[in-house]
Amino acid sequence: MLSALKRTFGFIHEHPLAKRKLLYAYFNFIKWQISSRLNKGLVKVPFIGNVSFYAKKRLTGVTGNIYTGLHEFYDMGFLLHFLREGDLFYDVGANVGSYTLLAAGICKAHVVAFEPISETFEILSKNIKLNNLDKLVVTENKGVGDKIDEFFFSTDSDTTNHVLNSSDHTGYMAKVPVINLDSYHQSNYPSLIKIDVEGYEAQVLYGASQLLSAPGLKAIIIEIIGGG
Repeated sequence: MLSALKRTFGFIHEHPLAKRKLLYAYFNFIKWQISSRLNKGLVKVPFIGNVSFYAKKRLTGVTGNIYTGLHEFYDMGFLLHFLREGDLFYDVGANVGSYTLLAAGICKAHVVAFEPISETFEILSKNIKLNNLDKLVVTENKGVGDKIDEFFFSTDSDTTNHVLNSSDHTGYMAKVPVINLDSYHQSNYPSLIKIDVEGYEAQVLYGASQLLSAPGLKAIIIEIIGGG
């Protein structure tokens, strides 16, 4: 517990936005730790502008936004400055929708959000409805890889849920349909893609070879696990 607390305080201390108002950021952290323990369900939290999201204890896909404003400052900041109204954004590994909410709620871009874990997908869907973004966001309760298939995913690791073999995981898992982006793409090309799939990034890129060569695609935000 102490090591986790130390990591969180270190993250807040070094965050480009939070370190400008450290006392306020630490206050938000402490306030959230108390309120999330008093209320075990989902809590509505203001985000940016008129956008809000649902959060609960250990839902780390959004709680960092509570402490700092923008959890992943540079990537989220890039998205906010890059996307324009009417653009198309693919959110691969959307989790509960931080990037989706910024893209649709603030930039007024169209979004396709892919999230394979059912419980996480349910909160993603609630966040979209909370902000009345149904007309801008299409949600897909599917994984994304290099081919159309079905894979086992861990389901008990929050933001680090990932593709696995049925024999190598002792926790909760689920069999999930998987598509590739080339098979999904139809007419309009996304101008921006975000990929956060916990070590499966290469397979997502292999399954998007045609899409990656499209002139309409201008940028990719990607998290690389293990330097792959």
